[in-house]
Amino acid sequence: MTPRQPHIPAALLFTVLIGCNSADQVVRYTAESEQQQFLTSELIRDRFQSVPFSWNVPGEWKSAQNDEFSKFAWLAGPSGRTRITVSDLPATAGIAPQVTRWGGQIGLQPESPAALMNSVEPLPLTGMTGQWVELKGPNETILGMLLTYREKLWVVKLRGSNEEVGSLREQFRSFCQSWSSG
Repeated sequence: MTPRQPHIPAALLFTVLIGCNSADQVVRYTAESEQQQFLTSELIRDRFQSVPFSWNVPGEWKSAQNDEFSKFAWLAGPSGRTRITVSDLPATAGIAPQVTRWGGQIGLQPESPAALMNSVEPLPLTGMTGQWVELKGPNETILGMLLTYREKLWVVKLRGSNEEVGSLREQFRSFCQSWSSG
């Protein structure tokens, strides 16, 4: 049996040495097409305006630290611990999976995930229609609005204790109904 010859490592080293610049200079190449970029107003809005909506935030809500998913967050209610968030997902995330996930977050165990969809109803907005969601678990309630707009699913969610959420329901629903595009 013959020992293996180091043909491949030697060939690789030779190739690397030949390809190196002996003067240790960095050569920069610039392709002209990379320096020019044309943006239409539609692309500019999508690129730089992360939230294409306006809304009316109740004065009692206090701004809160965003989590890893939210674009905006507030705290509300008598205890100041009920959390309201606005976030976005790809539209392909779907409304039913979000409602199912929310149900699991507050301990709802429906006989089928589709049963939770009975908690969803259309919510008329200015020029759009959101989906209003009310889920009440043993200790916590989630109120939410899900809105598909320009290939994104906008998620507006209020989560808190059953008692506190009850007192915030109408205020939160008014906040959701105040949404308008542009």
